[in-house]
Amino acid sequence: PPGCILLDYMMPVMDGKEFVEALMRDHAEDWAKIAIVLATAKGSMAADVPELPLVRELVRKPIDIDVLLNVVERYCGKPA
Repeated sequence: PPGCILLDYMMPVMDGKEFVEALMRDHAEDWAKIAIVLATAKGSMAADVPELPLVRELVRKPIDIDVLLNVVERYCGKPA
């Protein structure tokens, strides 16, 4: 399984919160060990994160590449 999933908060069919809620409802045990990282440009979204226990981090857009690489290394390890 992946070490983390980088997910945009604003998506056309289902937003990031709806996606995470669906995972929690249907597959929480399978996904509990995989870090979900939400990317957003929306400042008010931070209030929603505590309600989403599978979300480990919030990354602000535009995404700083160093921040993104640090998040990926934290959950997936350093590249070989």
